[in-house]
Amino acid sequence: MGILRAIRRNRIHRKVLRATGEQAISILRDYLQKDPHWQESRVLLAWFYAQRLDFDAVTKVIKEHAQLFPEDTRALFILASTLRLLGHHEQAITLLESLQKLAPDFPGLQTEFAAALMETEPSRALQLIDKVLSHEPNDAEGHHYRGRILANLERWPEAKKEFSIASELEPAQTTYLIVLALHCCEFGDYEDARTHLQHALTLDSNNAFICVNWARFQADYGNKDEAITLCCEGLEKFMGDRVAARDFAGILVNICVSDEEPNPAALTRGPASDEVPSILDQRILPLLRTYVDRDPEWLDGRIDVARVQEHYGRREEAASQLKSYLDGSSNDAKVLYALGGVHERMRDFSSARQYLEELVRRFPEHPNAHRELGALLLHFDSACALAELDVSVSQAPDDAMSHWLRGHALLFLSRDGEARQAFLTAASLAPDEAIYRLGLVEASKLVGNDEETKEYYRQALRLDPGSPSILAEWGEFVGECGGREEAAELLGAALVRFPENGDLRRVYADCLLDLGRTDEALDIIMPATKSGTEDAGALCVLAKCYARVHDSEQLQRVCERVKALDSEAYEALCEELD
Repeated sequence: MGILRAIRRNRIHRKVLRATGEQAISILRDYLQKDPHWQESRVLLAWFYAQRLDFDAVTKVIKEHAQLFPEDTRALFILASTLRLLGHHEQAITLLESLQKLAPDFPGLQTEFAAALMETEPSRALQLIDKVLSHEPNDAEGHHYRGRILANLERWPEAKKEFSIASELEPAQTTYLIVLALHCCEFGDYEDARTHLQHALTLDSNNAFICVNWARFQADYGNKDEAITLCCEGLEKFMGDRVAARDFAGILVNICVSDEEPNPAALTRGPASDEVPSILDQRILPLLRTYVDRDPEWLDGRIDVARVQEHYGRREEAASQLKSYLDGSSNDAKVLYALGGVHERMRDFSSARQYLEELVRRFPEHPNAHRELGALLLHFDSACALAELDVSVSQAPDDAMSHWLRGHALLFLSRDGEARQAFLTAASLAPDEAIYRLGLVEASKLVGNDEETKEYYRQALRLDPGSPSILAEWGEFVGECGGREEAAELLGAALVRFPENGDLRRVYADCLLDLGRTDEALDIIMPATKSGTEDAGALCVLAKCYARVHDSEQLQRVCERVKALDSEAYEALCEELD
């Protein structure tokens, strides 16, 4: 190699080591175009990508490097480590075995072997790491991995001790603190997790990985306002870091759509008014849109932004955005699936059917296409719904939801015995899910078996005692069986626990009406029928209240609202009022 090239390489090397991650990557990529055979530069580039957790980029660089320099053991080691971090343990182990033949004394080889084995063969991994530590008792990484292996074996006190040793040996290594914090969460030591995360932040407040985990911790353990602020700050600060930005955006989306009932006021700073826009409009949506525009390959992120828009009542806007993502590629499967869901929730069943039928036609092997189309068709064509759900069951025989939906299609077709069997299959496939007991409730109701129906309700409530919708159904059924006083007591107690739940208010108010307690019913139902509601059922109960107190003017207004929302509900209401 010429002296001038050596000087240039040395200058680039020093420049890279002084640069930040993004700058270093840019410098190395530019130089590699001029000097593609400089081994050090590719290994260094892979290392910087690994620091960013951009494992796709690491894999690409190292595979190129391995083709040019098949005997370079460092490249094999980095590729094996990257594959392990990506979860491809078998491929990582194969590469490590090759490396062991080429360079059995390669530094860190046995530790990396243990790390690759710790998920699938923890006992063997523990033996390997114990061997490493017997020769090097002050190997911080060895103690760190020993802690992770012991945690996988659920030997938490021993694991925690090993993590502490690793942190004492290398107190500036924040990765050890983060992993310790994550395992503390897993084993219920939340205050310790908070302490370790805060310590990591004091050591390196500009580390994206630490900031992401701190935001996720706040979101997971109830401090949503703080998590929103952290995610917004993180997106602004790490917009150029694809992995971190995706993580911040994902946490933010999950916070926004996690509540059963969207509440825009919860995302408002200050009084809700036109002069003080909500943080959703002022900061969250602009940030999410900016990021997904900068990362056009992240289709899931674009769909997630539409989910946020829909959750806060902007379904037309969400549908329009999703439609603009259709480009004729294989990505269309996700977009068509999302479009079908949005239009179904808009009660635009015709458009929903169009998108889902196109999904089935173009992507017949899509795992949920036939199931979702079958669920949609239950609204107006039970025979066609059953045909789609039969396909879904044949594709995924262990999918409880497909069997459950198929049971409903069979019920609508008056094939009660087959429906019951489908519901039993769903319940056996997901024995811990309350929703599948409710299918059996429906089947029992149809044959008039009240005792069996009550038992299935009790099973559902044992599985999910905090479900307001199941409590509402249970109370309604008790009332229908003649126990209206008991039902009112049950529903009143449930409403104390879940005062914002519209189903409970609707059923409780209806029960009070049946008991002649009209004024109480009116007080209960009013909060569930505020302007803008889409709950036709609650409005029907309100209409019955006004009919009972002979307020014809208010009755007329409420009936018009019901008619605009649901023509079938309006016809049923008129029939009942007559």
